Amino acid sequence: MLIFSRSQLFLLDIMNKLSENNEFLKTLKIKSSIEHFEDLLYDYEYFDKFQEIQLSIALRFIYSEFEHYLFKCIKYILMKYPSRMSEKEIKIGMILNYNYDINTVIEAKAEMVVENLLRKNFNDIFNKISDFYGIKHNITEQEIYDISELRQIRNLFTHGDGTVTHIYLNRVKDTPYKLGEKLKITTELHKHAGDIVYRITKKFDEALLIKYPELTHKENSSN
Repeated sequence: MLIFSRSQLFLLDIMNKLSENNEFLKTLKIKSSIEHFEDLLYDYEYFDKFQEIQLSIALRFIYSEFEHYLFKCIKYILMKYPSRMSEKEIKIGMILNYNYDINTVIEAKAEMVVENLLRKNFNDIFNKISDFYGIKHNITEQEIYDISELRQIRNLFTHGDGTVTHIYLNRVKDTPYKLGEKLKITTELHKHAGDIVYRITKKFDEALLIKYPELTHKENSSN
């Protein structure tokens, strides 16, 4: 008898929300009784699919956390120095919506500016961060290419079932995949995603703290 951890049971629950699972879930529904479920999980074909789904979720989580990290860093800068916003115009409707609370209005505007920035390609994002916000990072062109590729892989599985599209091929030039093929998320790709996010975050952190040292995290001493 198989014993599932809470995380595995949670994963089974959210499978229904993932588009790449359609065929797998159809089979699960057919053989979803308790007495057949163990046999299904021992079938290597379905076990491999289960592992692929786990890797897909993990890869999207890694990328989302990276983007959220950038969002928080740039939002902090704009909240502290509102004059650095590239879009300074605030409409009357926004002021009314937030009941004339200027701090909330500035926060909402900062979030809009950051969201607009993060919709751009990563070359433009990091150039803007360096030139406009003064964060002189040493992130390489290869690292920017790698994180851009990770974003496109995330998009394939967030907006589809992992099937390679024209958009993916236009934005990821060095790929072995052809139009219509299913991109496979392997443990090697998952490790590469974690590595590239770590390297870029480390470099960005170092440059960020040189420009804005007040962001340094300080542990409270118990002594």
